[in-house]
Amino acid sequence: MTIELLDDGLKKRLLNVCMEVARSREIVAACLYGPRILGYGGEKSAIEALLVLKSSRPIFGCHLKPIDSGDEGNVLVLVVDQGFFERDIEGEWLGGLIVDNLITPYEPLINPEYLRREEVKAKKRIILEMVNNLVLEYPEMSSEILIMPEYFLYEAMRRKAILFPLMTYRFLNILRDDLRDKNLKLMMDGFMKALESLIDEGVLERSGRFLTITKSYIRTFKRRRILLINLLESIRRRIIRYIFAVFPKIMRSLIVEKELYTGLQRGIKDLSTPQLWSLTGFSEPSLITSPSVSPPEEAVIDEYLRSSIFEAPLEKLEDPEKYIFISTPLGLVSLSDRITVEDFLRRVVPSDEPSAVLFRKIGGVLNSVYVLDIRRREREERIVVKVFKDWYGLKWFPLALWALGTKGFSVLGRSRLEREYAINRYLSANGVYVPKILYASPKERMIFEEFVEGISLTDVVRNIVLSKGLAPSFMDLVRRAGAELAKVHNLGVALGDCKPENLLVASNGRICFVDLEQASKGGDQSWDIAEFLYYAGHYVPPFLVDVVKQISRRFIEGYLDGGGNPENVRKARSIRYMKVFSFFTPPNIVLAIREVCEETLNTRSPT
Repeated sequence: MTIELLDDGLKKRLLNVCMEVARSREIVAACLYGPRILGYGGEKSAIEALLVLKSSRPIFGCHLKPIDSGDEGNVLVLVVDQGFFERDIEGEWLGGLIVDNLITPYEPLINPEYLRREEVKAKKRIILEMVNNLVLEYPEMSSEILIMPEYFLYEAMRRKAILFPLMTYRFLNILRDDLRDKNLKLMMDGFMKALESLIDEGVLERSGRFLTITKSYIRTFKRRRILLINLLESIRRRIIRYIFAVFPKIMRSLIVEKELYTGLQRGIKDLSTPQLWSLTGFSEPSLITSPSVSPPEEAVIDEYLRSSIFEAPLEKLEDPEKYIFISTPLGLVSLSDRITVEDFLRRVVPSDEPSAVLFRKIGGVLNSVYVLDIRRREREERIVVKVFKDWYGLKWFPLALWALGTKGFSVLGRSRLEREYAINRYLSANGVYVPKILYASPKERMIFEEFVEGISLTDVVRNIVLSKGLAPSFMDLVRRAGAELAKVHNLGVALGDCKPENLLVASNGRICFVDLEQASKGGDQSWDIAEFLYYAGHYVPPFLVDVVKQISRRFIEGYLDGGGNPENVRKARSIRYMKVFSFFTPPNIVLAIREVCEETLNTRSPT
């Protein structure tokens, strides 16, 4: 990065200060950064410098030195040995405190090629971590999201601000209105070079003006064994402990950033006087050569975390999710998008077109499900609105309790919305009939879908029961449902919630799958078969064993004829599934279904 706000004479004097601090040690690289370099500090404010030295022992410290006679202010020299520096670049060994100075704009003083190479290396690592986090956070939707390059910059800022709140003020100062464009260009240049490298490596690919995560990388990443821990809190405490124990004075420059920001908000144009450093408690210069100081007590760290001194207006930072999009028939939607039902109606119904709208709830204990009846001129349209609530604390979710140890359910509203969106689009693209998604608002946890007219397989089963099994047309629908489920399974998808009520016979005669919020790629397909059969058995009286056998046989035959894996049927007989559904399906019905699974498999494969 080249800022060039200082004249050559001042740069030479700053170089002399760096050489004085380095003494006999070889200087690997040096750069300048901070308020005065970036144009929002006064002429007498301290210039900040990063000095990387070659050394056989660890060095991490700082000096506050006058520039020549001191008429031109002071220079705060942050000193680190090359080993510590490169370890911070590669894995935030020092909590990223050194890396941050290369992520934000800086002015090279010595060895710009080395600094540029390390800057791009750091930004590449940061981008890759964010890509991995997106795959973890959106396991089903990660291949669908469209990412603008700016996302990685703003997300890097947000994460660092959460871990170390005082950094917020530096980012806000860097991105203030009169400096924003210039500084964004300087910072994004390194990110773009890092992105190009990841594109070449097959991690990302271009999609117009957006980037997408490649399917091959997602598959590779998901195969890795990942240990999920509370990473944010552990890193935050590590950083704080290290600062308290080894290097407390590094916070002083960030307190200056806060004073500059708050001063600007109050209309004070120049707070960057030499006295400001003493006001923030910066005392004698220090050079710490060993990080072996004992860490503070946990109570001290907790007090630091609670201290109002370190609170920062995180909400003023740019929302990174504004730069991630998903596609809908009504256009691209950013993950930060907030939409109400009224907003949606304004998008689908022209303001000058007469219309009448009825908004009614149609059910949903675990979710809020509504229908929009829209009447305009001679056309009537129905749209389903699903609001995905978190399931924490709900006492009426017995299936999750009954299935404990057998089947895991996704409980977070956002993750269930993500599954509904991603699996819906995937199945639709592969010829499976699902409701068309019209719009989505991940921030509000809402999805708008077409309303599919039809009857559920629950009603089909009830009609079969009423006819005591003498309803060939209804039996054929059960067989077709089994064949359609086989098609879904052959695409590598498990529905996760395959109750008969979630399969509809649409008005066009096709089998339609609804409520895909528990669906996933690579899930437990045998659970789908077990759930459909044992749930269907719930609607059959205990004395109509022959009827439930007919229903089960036709469903399994359809599944196998449709190319379904016989092993899934075999596993559906498992005792662990039987115990889950025995709570609400009579035991003799459960046993009858299990027998049919075995009989049908033996008939199809006598060996």
